[in-house]
Amino acid sequence: MLGQPFSREAWLNFGHAVLFESADTDEAGQLLAHLAESLEIDFLHVSSSEVTPGLFEQLSGQIDNNPRIIYIEPGLWLHPDPEAASPEWAPHPELDPPQACALRQELATLLRNRLADHPVVLVTTVRSFQQMDQGLRCAGLFDRRVQVPGLPPLGMARVFIEEIGAVNLEGSVTGDPDRLGALLHFEYPDSRRRGLFRTAVQRLVWRERRPARYEDLVRFAVYGTADEDSSLDPPAVRYRHAVHEGGHALVATLGSRQQKPPIYCSVLKRGDSQGVMVQPYEIHEHQSDDLSYRDLLHSIRVLLAGRAAEHLLLGPQEVSGRGSTSDLGKASKLAYSMFAQWGLSPVAGTDEAAASNLVIAPDDYVDGVLRSEWKQMVQQFLKDQFLEVLDLLRQHQALLESIAEALTEKTFLLQGDFEVLLDQHTNPNQLKAA
Repeated sequence: MLGQPFSREAWLNFGHAVLFESADTDEAGQLLAHLAESLEIDFLHVSSSEVTPGLFEQLSGQIDNNPRIIYIEPGLWLHPDPEAASPEWAPHPELDPPQACALRQELATLLRNRLADHPVVLVTTVRSFQQMDQGLRCAGLFDRRVQVPGLPPLGMARVFIEEIGAVNLEGSVTGDPDRLGALLHFEYPDSRRRGLFRTAVQRLVWRERRPARYEDLVRFAVYGTADEDSSLDPPAVRYRHAVHEGGHALVATLGSRQQKPPIYCSVLKRGDSQGVMVQPYEIHEHQSDDLSYRDLLHSIRVLLAGRAAEHLLLGPQEVSGRGSTSDLGKASKLAYSMFAQWGLSPVAGTDEAAASNLVIAPDDYVDGVLRSEWKQMVQQFLKDQFLEVLDLLRQHQALLESIAEALTEKTFLLQGDFEVLLDQHTNPNQLKAA
């Protein structure tokens, strides 16, 4: 439409006002700017702070026969009810109800009269169409609604490389866009956080006078982009944390679909964290929003593996009192969801077992007896899985000890380091999976 001769009938059918629904309104605005650039047409970006009485009358005087997209940032002018507004609109200047009403009337006049005879599209964005006043959501005004999907992982990777500059990134980043896209998708799903991440990477490149490595990106994802120095515990204490993280790493490797080692594992102390293990972002468990029973089982076993490794290598008396609190909490919550919310069974190997727990009831209707049964089910299930994990670690105890020793000495291991250790102890193709 924008690249064709003006036709009043065609434009009436196309519409002059479009409402974009997007989880990331900033990203939607950037998409419009790129669209206008690719079409080689005028693009006008109006910030929400500029949306004041008289704005739309001013815009009316600027409209001519040149194709143009006018993007107006969302703000409190969109809806008379502040409770319908989005939290990110709060920093913008508030409009009292009469001003907001007058603005909407000006906008309606602009759309029905001035724009009807010109090739101009006015666009704004919201998370939900309900954030726009009903008086604007009617025929002849915002009568087109487009649901804008977020950037796919590969698109995020391409934009990131373009913005940072390939010369400022090592091949470990640019050589595998799918892996980079998976990291961005999982850790930085919105444009605001990706912008902070991009700035942190640019500062690292400037400060250290070298291209950024994939390892750098993972560290930012793990520890955040704040300027904070990591600290080290004494070797004996560090070994305890290395055993814990090594347990997570080994079970994550043995039980994953691809049997791929972690991309990063460390015993660097930062904030409340004593260490961390990061599985590859591109594996199925991080990419799907509908995990299978097998994926859920794997996730729970990985969570239990830190405590199990401490029990095996340090002994029951030396197990950390609170070091597994977060892991056990996540495992308990996930197991409860499996049984109480998703109708899965602790054992799914037979028809009878798979059919044994199909009751799903809203919380308001769950009586104490049923809740108690689910709790017992979770408790027994976690016990059984802990013993399975302990048996698996015992079978690969020499490898677990090597991982813990390497982590204690080097403080962090990358995927290549794990692959070397795996090769030293056994043929990875013959590893017994969890």
